[in-house]
Amino acid sequence: MATGKPPPWDPLNRAYFNGYALWSYLTMSFLFTLPGVRVEELAPWEEGGQHWRRLRVHFPVSVATHCTVQDFYFGADFLLRRHDYQVDVSAGLPAA
Repeated sequence: MATGKPPPWDPLNRAYFNGYALWSYLTMSFLFTLPGVRVEELAPWEEGGQHWRRLRVHFPVSVATHCTVQDFYFGADFLLRRHDYQVDVSAGLPAA
């Protein structure tokens, strides 16, 4: 009987996920410059009295990442403060 849940991950699935996740976290700012990646600036975001600039990044399917559209929030010092996305391999679970 089908439960609608995906089957548990085997070691190969976990290795693939961990590999592309780590690769994308360490190289994310460079990924923004790849052909086919589209970046747009969104309205600023206020968080805890701070104003953060936001980028929405659209990745082509050729880039292994959590999902094709992700939002990045940067402080006045241009350091990343927040990263919002949906984990496609977990039924679109929202993550920040």
